[in-house]
Amino acid sequence: MNQLANNVILRPFSEGDVATMVAAGNDADVYANMMDAFPHPLTEEGALEFIRTRGGSDGKEKILAIEWNDVHVGNIGLHPQSDVFRFSAEIGYFVGKSYWGKGIATEAVRQMVQIGFNEMRLRRIWAGVYAFNESSMRVLEKVGFQKEGVARQAVFKNGEFCDQHIYSVINVNSEI
Repeated sequence: MNQLANNVILRPFSEGDVATMVAAGNDADVYANMMDAFPHPLTEEGALEFIRTRGGSDGKEKILAIEWNDVHVGNIGLHPQSDVFRFSAEIGYFVGKSYWGKGIATEAVRQMVQIGFNEMRLRRIWAGVYAFNESSMRVLEKVGFQKEGVARQAVFKNGEFCDQHIYSVINVNSEI
């Protein structure tokens, strides 16, 4: 693990996270890799609403702040699926651009996978990564995710169609 990533903590959001969430969420390079459902442009009111309604754990989703060296630097979440997919969850995350390349996302994903397996009793955690986001693919691979395949032209983002690379990690020790 990168020495710089040693101080990564996943925690519930606070209203003090609003400014950093707005700055990161409105950065074009960060938003280019996010789902369109994340509000854009993100206002302070929108960030507060996100924190109040989606931040934390509601029994279904678990969405936490990524803190590094006592600073909120990003968000990470597990989004459980339903029906026959009920032991699976999609993971999503972002880190502010000024914190890229420090191992923070890798450590945050590593911690969130453990939360998913140990607390949420998940069997499978998966991620869909846009073809142009090779850094996120490397993050997942470092944590043990394996590429399952490529959904060709499955995503319309930034005005263009692109492939989505599907990654997953399996908890072989899970029991129902």
